[in-house]
Amino acid sequence: MIDKILVLISFFFIVFIFVEDGEAVTIKAYNFSSTSGLTNKNAFIKTSDCALTQPPAFTSAWDGINASNTCYNNLASSDNSYCSTTSTATNCEPWIRFNFTIAEAVSTINWIAVYIEAKKASSTAGEDCAVIFANFTQSSWTRFNITDTTVEATSTFNFTEGNISRIIDSSGNLSLLVEGNAMDNTESCDVDFVNVTVAFTEFQTFRPNITQSLTLTPSTQKLLTFNKR
Repeated sequence: MIDKILVLISFFFIVFIFVEDGEAVTIKAYNFSSTSGLTNKNAFIKTSDCALTQPPAFTSAWDGINASNTCYNNLASSDNSYCSTTSTATNCEPWIRFNFTIAEAVSTINWIAVYIEAKKASSTAGEDCAVIFANFTQSSWTRFNITDTTVEATSTFNFTEGNISRIIDSSGNLSLLVEGNAMDNTESCDVDFVNVTVAFTEFQTFRPNITQSLTLTPSTQKLLTFNKR
């Protein structure tokens, strides 16, 4: 004969939630969409630099004057409003330099994408606007595209792991240059929008900050049936 013994068990337990250390990839954009604070971004312009090559020597194109508020506002979005550098003489190389201070450590960056919308205001072929970046490993200004059209064109280039230090120096500086070539008086390079996208890995450590005691109510108590032979 089988005797059934019903055992009613009431108990409480503590729940701890642990998440193992992990990695998260974050994507961050640097641009002029917010001009309320320019601590990590700025633009400098020079209109009458007539002794430059294209691209210039690395010791050149680091001066210029801070762009006007109108320029910064026009750079804020892709809307066909332009920040321009206009030649004031014959056969000159007017330029705009864009500086960004990248907050992320080079060792954490997966890739960087640069995007620039620009055009020239010159009817002469060859009087173009070059898109250039500061190459810190080679100590040179390196040209990666040329805009030789009065219609706005897009220039893009990417850097991946292993090449990030080419475009960011040890202080986090990233510098871009849009430079005219042999432009005459009133001819210009016009920039609509500049964007630098940085994808980086964040190393996250999670620790529990809540300890919760749960007591089972009668409705959640477990009824165990043991068979005795």
